[in-house]
Amino acid sequence: MTYQFARGELFGEGIERVAHEEIDTAITHLTARSGDAGLHVHEARKSLKKLRALIRLVRGHDKRKFQTNNQAFRSLAHALSQWREADVAHKTAQAFCARSRNKANIHRWRLICRALRPNHNGVLSSCKEMRRQSLPIVSAFNSAKRHLSIGKSKKKTNDFELIRQGVRAVHRQMLRDFQATKDGLSPDASHEWRKSTKYHWYHIRLLERAMPRVLKPYRLKLEKLGEILGEEHDLADLMAFIGNLHLSELTTADRTAIYRDIKDRRLKLRTRSLDLGETIARESTNALLNRLETYLIDWHEDAAA
Repeated sequence: MTYQFARGELFGEGIERVAHEEIDTAITHLTARSGDAGLHVHEARKSLKKLRALIRLVRGHDKRKFQTNNQAFRSLAHALSQWREADVAHKTAQAFCARSRNKANIHRWRLICRALRPNHNGVLSSCKEMRRQSLPIVSAFNSAKRHLSIGKSKKKTNDFELIRQGVRAVHRQMLRDFQATKDGLSPDASHEWRKSTKYHWYHIRLLERAMPRVLKPYRLKLEKLGEILGEEHDLADLMAFIGNLHLSELTTADRTAIYRDIKDRRLKLRTRSLDLGETIARESTNALLNRLETYLIDWHEDAAA
C-alpha cells in the first residue's frame, strides 16, 4: 500500500510525494498499451479520488490554491466518468443476470447486458481508443504535477496542525452526511455520504502506519462502508442507464421486474450501510483527532530516537 506517509517523513514532503506518485499512476494507466481499458480508467479515477482527499488535508492553509487544484481534479474526474460509469453499468447488470434464478428474469437481464455491452453507450473498446481520447487528460495531469505544491513554509513541518483542520472537516462532514442519510433528508444524502466516507478512508490510510494495530481495523470498517455505498450508487446509475435504453423487446412488465430487483438490492445495502455507519459514528471528531495526534507524535518521536 503506497498511499501512506513513511516513518519519519515530514508531513509536507509526504503530501507532495504521494501527490506526485498518484499523478504518475494515473498517467501510466491512461497511456497503457494492453489490458482492460475499463480497468485502467477505473485505476486512474481512483488516483484522482486519492488526490482530492490529499489536498483536503491542507485546504485550510491556502483556500484559493485548494479551490484551483480541486476544480482541476474534479474536471479530470468528470472527463473520465462517462467511460467508467458505462462500464460499471454493464458489469452491474451482469451481476444481476448471474444472481437470477428464473428463466424470465435471466432473459430480461441478458437483454439489458447486451444493450450495455462494450462498443455501446460510451464504453471504451480498447486501450488504443483510451490513449487517443486521453491525450488532453494526460496533458492536464502533467500540468498539475508541475504546479502542485503546498508551499515551502509548510513543506518542512511535522506539526499535526498542518493536517488537523483537513481531517476534522472531512470527518465532521462524514458524520453530517450519515445523519442526513439516516434521516432521509435528501435523495442525494447517500451519495454525499459515500464521498465523504471515501475521503476519510483515504486520510486514515495515509496515517495508518502511525498505529496500525488500531487504525487498520478502523480503516477496514471504512473500506467496507465505502464498498456498500459504492454499490448502492452503481445501482442508481444502472437505473438511469436502463431508463434511457430503447429496447422494443422489453415490455412494461419486464421493466417493472428489473426495477424491483434493483430496488430490493438497494434496500438491503441501505440497511447494511446504516448499521455500519452507526458503529463508525460513535466516536466524536475531537476524540478521533486527539487519538491521531497522540499516535503521530509517538510515531515521529520513535523514528527520531
